[in-house]
Amino acid sequence: MELNISADKLKKPLIMKKLFFFLFPVLLITVSGFARDYHLLSPDNHLKLIVYTGDGIRFVVFLADKFIAGADNLSMKFTEKGTIGKNVVVNKTIKKENQETLHPAVSVKSSVIENHYRELSLICTNNYRIVFRIYNDGIAYRFETTFSDSVTVEKEGVQYLFPKHTQAFYPREESFFSHNERAYIHLDVPDIQPG
Repeated sequence: MELNISADKLKKPLIMKKLFFFLFPVLLITVSGFARDYHLLSPDNHLKLIVYTGDGIRFVVFLADKFIAGADNLSMKFTEKGTIGKNVVVNKTIKKENQETLHPAVSVKSSVIENHYRELSLICTNNYRIVFRIYNDGIAYRFETTFSDSVTVEKEGVQYLFPKHTQAFYPREESFFSHNERAYIHLDVPDIQPG
């Protein structure tokens, strides 16, 4: 029995193998360039924030290495520009720390407020950034844009995540307009209905 294999048929699998071994590392580097995680500690080092980017933006918060809260699908939809916060590509990060004493003109709870936080800015393609701040007792985030025109925010998206059996005092309201005199009901977080 004689095998009749031409040299051209042998070259094609070799070319494909070489192409695969060349493109696979390039693809791996490209994908890993888009998906990243960023860490930030509170000024007293008790709270830890981890931000994940890639197909979207999400974060988790730990207190003494115990998960206490998180958020997924952070996004903002504009009538004119579409949605930011999807397929995130971070071009640059900026970290800074701020410590200042504020003296409010009308002191409601206190006449002096210590404003101490660490901040992480993720500067993304498509003319926006997302800024995270972590304080000793909480976190905050906001979107900032550098669009040349004014825009209309159509919707802000976020899905908050809490540990199982988390409870809250919830002021059940009937509408967005409130006289702020509702009773606060003690509920499990999953029992709080949207609306």
